[in-house]
Amino acid sequence: MRAAVRVALAVAVAAVAAAVVAGCGPHAPTEPPAMEGTIATATPNAGGNAGSILVEGKASFGDKATFEIQGTMPILVQAKNGMLTSGAFADLKPGLRVEVWADGPVRESYPVQATASMVLVVQ
Repeated sequence: MRAAVRVALAVAVAAVAAAVVAGCGPHAPTEPPAMEGTIATATPNAGGNAGSILVEGKASFGDKATFEIQGTMPILVQAKNGMLTSGAFADLKPGLRVEVWADGPVRESYPVQATASMVLVVQ
């Protein structure tokens, strides 16, 4: 009887741990993105893990924006089933639909310029 209780307890702990790990996966911010649109160009920096993207779409500040992508900034890729996985700058290709969150002020020019705080590639 005592062994059965230990097994049941171990199974319960494993189930809770799995639920916690699944809930800790990547997720998009709850606030709306600064811009939604399509990547027109993606220009990597020398190391390839950062660079800039030109996005054409909808935003309160205009129809185009260049976002600086820093190497430590989260890039998420949404699968067709809605699951999010971590991505890299190499995943940001022209023609892909994205949502971009900005970090700090938008520099007024045409197209406007901003530093991205997160990019979500939407399938």
